[in-house]
Amino acid sequence: MKIAIIGFAGSGKSTLATKLSRIYNLPLLHMDKISFYPNWVENTNEERITLLSKFLKENSDGWIIDGNYSKVLFDQRMEEADEIIFLKFNRFTCYLSARKRAKMYKGKNRESAPEGCEENFSYSFRHWILIEGRRKRRTRKFNQVLIEHKDKTKVFKNRRQVNKYLEALEKAI
Repeated sequence: MKIAIIGFAGSGKSTLATKLSRIYNLPLLHMDKISFYPNWVENTNEERITLLSKFLKENSDGWIIDGNYSKVLFDQRMEEADEIIFLKFNRFTCYLSARKRAKMYKGKNRESAPEGCEENFSYSFRHWILIEGRRKRRTRKFNQVLIEHKDKTKVFKNRRQVNKYLEALEKAI
């Protein structure tokens, strides 16, 4: 099984991916891990594509990948995925979740971040969550996925829906 998890910043993509990886016993890739050097310095799209391609090749039988990064083999990931999960939470839920995460991991590395990237809640990140990451040009890819892959896309609008989904999975397995 191959599962792609997309959604807005702070929606819980990495948390859900980690839980699904444990349930299905599948290799997991957090896109943030291949997108940054220490201190949140961005690497190039070419480097991201190389690392992602390697992961896809090594795990051709199944994987879970969380993160958007629309310029990094996004269409290929959506096409290859057996299931696409879109976390379409409102901006305020995402903001509060990211703030809570920042407090929890203050001065530490969270599991889904690259080594040397301590959690922070900077003004630019808050702006991304509330405004920039929600602009039409940024959400166009999400809408495209909903149209092109509607038969294999699940949309969750709140945590309650995600939790019900996880409970049903655990009962089924």
